[in-house]
Amino acid sequence: MQSFPEDSRGGLSPATPARHIGSFTQAEMPVVRKPKSNAFTLIELLVVISIIVLLTSLLVPAVQGARDQAQLTVCLSNQRNLAVAMRLYVDCFNGALPGSPNTSGVGPQQTPPDTTVASNAFDYASPLLAFLDTPVPANRARRQELTRLGVFKCPANSYESAPWSGPEFIPDAADFTTTQAASYLTCWNFLLAGDAYAGAQIVPGVTYWLYGASWAEVLPRDYLPKITTIGSPAKKIFVADAARYIDATGKYTYDIGYVFFGAGSYSGSGAWWIGSREYGQDSPAADYSYRHNDGIAAAFYDGHCEYIPREQSHRAVYWYPRGTVLTDASEGAGGEPTGYVVP
Repeated sequence: MQSFPEDSRGGLSPATPARHIGSFTQAEMPVVRKPKSNAFTLIELLVVISIIVLLTSLLVPAVQGARDQAQLTVCLSNQRNLAVAMRLYVDCFNGALPGSPNTSGVGPQQTPPDTTVASNAFDYASPLLAFLDTPVPANRARRQELTRLGVFKCPANSYESAPWSGPEFIPDAADFTTTQAASYLTCWNFLLAGDAYAGAQIVPGVTYWLYGASWAEVLPRDYLPKITTIGSPAKKIFVADAARYIDATGKYTYDIGYVFFGAGSYSGSGAWWIGSREYGQDSPAADYSYRHNDGIAAAFYDGHCEYIPREQSHRAVYWYPRGTVLTDASEGAGGEPTGYVVP
């Protein structure tokens, strides 16, 4: 019987004579293997790149949308704080609305101007500082700068604004510098008076500011800027995202005068009028104003805040006191007919 010697693993293997090949026996010949390559092929690389591009195209809009929503949330929270301060002001001053040349803006119209409360006739923001537990700077320029920061600043507004003096002589003009652009404007349609007060004086030397007689809207004759005369406070906008003055180079400017109409940094005409500097179709400022996904954040006179898409923002009810008559519908973007009476 043939015997099988044990191999190195303790098992049996046939006794096979070794053949010599060169300096090695067959049993001693080294095994040569072709090394494997870990590199990508061109097709594999293209597939990976395509997947990355696809994922990026899906993720970038989602990230951008999340950022926009976060900015809108902060913006509405800021406006909510301003609305609370406004309501406190209204309660303290017998229903008078802040930011009107017929209420808080009387001082800057006096001779010499008294700017201890408002920096100009349409400044709604400085009168609110005390109700926001914020010290009021005595320097008028520092006060205008302060009322563009903190809760007065929309997180989506990263623009700067340069001072503009207009036709007035401004003794403290040198104090004003390029600073953060204003984020929120109030609407002057609520801040002027009806023509029953033509020529009447608020204080000696200061007469009421009336609504324009030639404009496409007519306020009630006996209208005064008070919370009880505007109509439903839940339908009337107190402040909203807006930009008003932009120069020929596309940069913001702000008025540093005492009584210039609208005052640039604080108030505007609202979105119903097609010629609006803030919201008008042909205005260079419109895209700045509609900064939240083609819409605005707005705080109402009852204290609530909400997001309003561009098309909806043109409704007259948001921007005019109750009883205002729209005498020329072609001047408006809200679709209301001529003769429409604002509720």
